[in-house]
Amino acid sequence: MNADINKFRGTTDKHNLRYLIMDYAGSIHFPKETKDGVQR
Repeated sequence: MNADINKFRGTTDKHNLRYLIMDYAGSIHFPKETKDGVQR
């Protein structure tokens, strides 16, 4: 299945959503966010 990346970006930006577009076979680390909203 293929998706239109520009449509995805437009929809997420319209709704003020955060996103990350990764290269194929990439990896990511999400920092832990505490209750006070600080990333550690």
